[in-house]
Amino acid sequence: MMRVVEKQMAVPASGLHVHCAHKHYRSRRKVLSVPSSPLLQQYMSVAQRSYNSRHTQRFATSSISEPIDVPDNVVKLSQAIQDITMQGEHRGMTELQAHLSPSYITDSALFLLEQLPPHAKVGITTGFYILSAGAPETDGPPGAAAVAYALQALGHEVVFITDKCSEAVVRSISSSHQVLIFPMLPSGEAAEEAALKECAALRLDALISVERAGILADGTYRNMHQADMSAFNAPIDLIFAEMEGTTVGIGDGGNEIGMGKLFEHIPVACPSKLPQRASITSTTHLIVATTSNWGAYGLATALSVLSGRDLLISPPTGRQLVRKCLEAGAVDGVTGKAEESVDGMPLEDGELPILTQLHACVMDFRNRGFD
Repeated sequence: MMRVVEKQMAVPASGLHVHCAHKHYRSRRKVLSVPSSPLLQQYMSVAQRSYNSRHTQRFATSSISEPIDVPDNVVKLSQAIQDITMQGEHRGMTELQAHLSPSYITDSALFLLEQLPPHAKVGITTGFYILSAGAPETDGPPGAAAVAYALQALGHEVVFITDKCSEAVVRSISSSHQVLIFPMLPSGEAAEEAALKECAALRLDALISVERAGILADGTYRNMHQADMSAFNAPIDLIFAEMEGTTVGIGDGGNEIGMGKLFEHIPVACPSKLPQRASITSTTHLIVATTSNWGAYGLATALSVLSGRDLLISPPTGRQLVRKCLEAGAVDGVTGKAEESVDGMPLEDGELPILTQLHACVMDFRNRGFD
């Protein structure tokens, strides 16, 4: 049996260059900006027009729905994973789910399995700065490491991309991978151009964000309390503008890279929980979850089932990753404390049982057989 679902696809806005066939960077851009940089100013004029017109879910792009056939068992797999990764959700992601494909996790996994060339190079960005603690949080890097492990096991090369504020934490979970440090604001156009050239030289085939702040229409980066964190967040959105059609975003709050895909829905879907000013940075595929780590673990689970491989990290590895982040200076993003917890949940109540349930999900679908 096949089920027809609506798949969101990004299409170029008028006047922009179509992404090249090899999925690498375009030579000319109209991309992201903040007032301190001419390059970023150029982007923000585009983003502001999109914001005012309400005709876009991504800076410099719009979205259309294209019906595609998805096997029922793939939809069931995705929904089984989503049921696990959305447990205890209370920040409006449940309301946003209604605006995504019913198989949004397996959509992301199938993109990585079917569209990446052999031995592809994939960029992963993570690192969310907590103003009150003066440190990055424990949500994001462990999930990014889990996705990196899965992709590496599939034969792909992973490059981590972050900024100075999150460098130590990202390096702590990525010892076997290259780490590229994107310049902070206000670094000026020359520094941003140099960083983009360095990224272009990597010739990435895909780009994934796990709990990384996305820019708002006013050119700032803000946390869930709408406090300005721009000084602590490099404009990595610039790279996503260059990787149209080959990106995955994972978030849990509405202000992360990828949430631009639901830009028009976030302010109205659940006003009491979701930010009124959402990120405008979209991705081809979007995963929402109770925490971004869980969304990343869910992606690795889908990759495991669909590939027939054991690609999901174990609960002990999950604990070890959080500990590495803490040793490198990370804190819980909700409590602001350096403790073994993520988004206010002790590991025994969150990360560890979620990973255990996801492993059971892998075994369940493997034992059933998968067409």
